[in-house]
Amino acid sequence: MKRPTKIILGVVAGGLALASVSAAVVANERKAQNKELIMASGGYHGHGKFAGHRDMRKGMIRLFNEHDVNKDGAVTQAEVDDVRKAKVDKYDRDKDGSLSLSEFEALWLEQMRSVMVDGFQRLDDDGSGKITVEEFAAPFSNIIDRHDDDDDGDVDEEELEKHMKSKGKWRHNRG
Repeated sequence: MKRPTKIILGVVAGGLALASVSAAVVANERKAQNKELIMASGGYHGHGKFAGHRDMRKGMIRLFNEHDVNKDGAVTQAEVDDVRKAKVDKYDRDKDGSLSLSEFEALWLEQMRSVMVDGFQRLDDDGSGKITVEEFAAPFSNIIDRHDDDDDGDVDEEELEKHMKSKGKWRHNRG
């Protein structure tokens, strides 16, 4: 494995391990950013059609760009360390050099905001900037049919266990 790939994977693993977090900056800034991201709708892939590798790639690129402080197209461990320290410093309200649960919550919310916006865009089928009951329910509209092996109209614990063990996830195509 090439060194840049190892660095990228290290950055991604570090970012994911820390749960790469995102928090409340300013209410107006959030509102404007949210509207901009929703209108861009680049992460939208339709009802329940999660992009999988595209989402992972998008997250990796976001983490890489966040840690490439000098914008030279490469990430060093020093850059990773500096970014991580700056995050702690930014959210360490009592300046004790560590994060309490409430301080970490703010960091978490900041980092997870883009994931939330992507999820919102996937559900907002008509791009209205609002999720209707129908849009919210659509990804689950045939979940029982897809997993009801004995066609009795429900999924019992045995069927649930079978699908959970099947390649570690539920089947998506009933046939």
